[in-house]
Amino acid sequence: MSTRGSSYFRPSKIDSLEVEHDYLRLLRERHSQWMSNTNDPEIRRMHSEIVNLIEPLIDRFERLLEVLREQKD
Repeated sequence: MSTRGSSYFRPSKIDSLEVEHDYLRLLRERHSQWMSNTNDPEIRRMHSEIVNLIEPLIDRFERLLEVLREQKD
């Protein structure tokens, strides 16, 4: 894609990534809550694993969004 085309689509790309980032944060929060609301160790462990998998994704999304926002046309 040309530089001009890339610049044109950047705002919608950033918007989409922000929505996905928000969803991941919500998903992490839900699993954290569910983890703390169960007495079953196996279910708690599974929720904890999911939270631990989501954390690096959130970090990468934040870094990607930061880089995209800093780019100049």
